[in-house]
Amino acid sequence: MPDPVYRHRTAPSAKGASSGVRDWLGDAARQLERWGGWLQAAETGPPEALHRARVRTSLAGAARMALMLAIPEFRALYPDDHESLSADTIAHLWSELDGLEGLWVDLESDPAGRRSMIQSRLPPMARLAAEDDCWLERFVECFGDLAERLASGKATQTLCRCTGEEMALHIAFDNLRSRVKDELEPWAPLAQYEISEEAIGNAEDYLLVDDDVLLLFMSHLDGVEGLLPDVANLLPKRWFLDF
Repeated sequence: MPDPVYRHRTAPSAKGASSGVRDWLGDAARQLERWGGWLQAAETGPPEALHRARVRTSLAGAARMALMLAIPEFRALYPDDHESLSADTIAHLWSELDGLEGLWVDLESDPAGRRSMIQSRLPPMARLAAEDDCWLERFVECFGDLAERLASGKATQTLCRCTGEEMALHIAFDNLRSRVKDELEPWAPLAQYEISEEAIGNAEDYLLVDDDVLLLFMSHLDGVEGLLPDVANLLPKRWFLDF
């Protein structure tokens, strides 16, 4: 797999861009916590100790901001815009996917809250499957896997490799469409990338070749998941089998 193109440096972890940036941020956060303790201790110490602690804390804050800005250079990864899929749209989609996986990690101290966050976006049958921790963790990995591929120049019509990833991509597109419709300001590092509802629709049509998984939301088609078990992999236990 080719290394992602970064503005500052490549991600060091095998997981790729999404978890790489998050690993750096985690390390920075832990260092900030340590330095925060030094700063508190230095308050009662000699003036020079307090000065050193404050300098260290300022440097940690600067490092954290730099890491947040180390996102893939999507226009370098995708120099030739496809008529249905631009580098700018891919950048925003990557941010949604990476953010969804990141939010799951951030909510580790609130198991019920993060489970509800995911379950509420799934069709009824999959909500039952999401009661199983292993199944739910595997589904969340779909967000990160898709983000990694986008950050590696693999935004093609074979982007999704299983039903779980198709559902994850639908969720990310829904989030992105809502942000644009509500005219919410994009994350600062993405300000250079343009986005519109039309561009989102074109990208969705291109990357999601079929909408079979959405049939699971239709109550009048209850049981459809068992009609084509070997073709669509709609049964939750088959969501993570490769197409």
